[in-house]
Amino acid sequence: MVNHLESDMWKREDTKEWLIQIGNRLEDFEYYLKQTTDWCEIHGIWNDAAIFMCCVMTLVWVSYQRGEQLSKAEVFEILGFDQNEFGNDIYELGTEFHNLDHDGLLYRVVKNFQQEE
Repeated sequence: MVNHLESDMWKREDTKEWLIQIGNRLEDFEYYLKQTTDWCEIHGIWNDAAIFMCCVMTLVWVSYQRGEQLSKAEVFEILGFDQNEFGNDIYELGTEFHNLDHDGLLYRVVKNFQQEE
């Protein structure tokens, strides 16, 4: 007979797996943010606001690809801002971005951003 309390307990292996996933998540964010800044430089995107939006959307896109949620506070903390100013609202990737690769995402963000100017 399985003791349900025992099976629901957090185990040392659960902690190890959780830490590994956090490490992988941070590596993914770091990798794609570097790709984003390189992409902006290659494509002559120098507008700070456009680069910022590309970075924000990249973080949201990475989270979507990983099947995870990402809060505003997390986004701004990762980007080096004081996260206390932002709520814990969850960013969701718009359906128009779901099937895009990273390059396609950045093209769309820059295109949308330029249209708003």
